[in-house]
Amino acid sequence: MPIVISDILRESRARRGQSLEAAAREMGVSWLTVWAWEHGKQTPSLQHFEVIMEYVQKSKGKYERKGNGDKT
Repeated sequence: MPIVISDILRESRARRGQSLEAAAREMGVSWLTVWAWEHGKQTPSLQHFEVIMEYVQKSKGKYERKGNGDKT
């Protein structure tokens, strides 16, 4: 099953425990835009895709393990 941006975004937001509003503020878009991306109702532009990938990378960095096994 292919991984789609809606799943990646929804999972990243869930890992961070963020509301649609908080994620939208961080990405510089409306909460309705984030909802539409997460539900596959709208496809992000290339510019917004880059913003989403930055958001995802930040969430990965917050929760990946360091070499000593501690979470950051």
